[in-house]
Amino acid sequence: MRKEKQNLEEVVIDPGTRAKFLAGILDKQTKLLQHLDSQTNILIGISSAMFAFMTAGFRLNNLSWPQIILGFFSALTALLGLYAIHPPRFMRKKGQKESVMYSGKISDFSSPSIYKKELGNIVSDQNKMLEQYSIEIYNVAKYYYDPKRKIFKIARNILLIGFFISIILFLAPLFS
Repeated sequence: MRKEKQNLEEVVIDPGTRAKFLAGILDKQTKLLQHLDSQTNILIGISSAMFAFMTAGFRLNNLSWPQIILGFFSALTALLGLYAIHPPRFMRKKGQKESVMYSGKISDFSSPSIYKKELGNIVSDQNKMLEQYSIEIYNVAKYYYDPKRKIFKIARNILLIGFFISIILFLAPLFS
């Protein structure tokens, strides 16, 4: 056991392999964000279509309570879905440190050559590179994915609640 531990400590990791590993983690977080945005877009599309259908019925003056309830909940879902795509600032910005990979931070540099110099300093120092990647990965997960996921779940649950209430109101006369 002691010999195995010693051998693991002696393993030297190629800087390129280290960079690929870190980029892979960041890529995974970015793909999770994109997948969540796709789910949210589908939810917005479905709830918007339901709301449009309900408003068309409202114009014809032939809406029942189940339809009114479903229309209300679908409208609320669509609105929350829009916030899930781009959460309010208070959910995204908490004074976190930004990495040099963050677009807002990039635009803070006065020229491309100064940004290039900063990137060169980071890439040449493994600890600085690890620090910048860890900041970016953490920020994407904590301040982008988490707020989007929370709002998406609320929106999805509201639509499901609307469905259940509408179904109950629709079926209630059958059991009376």
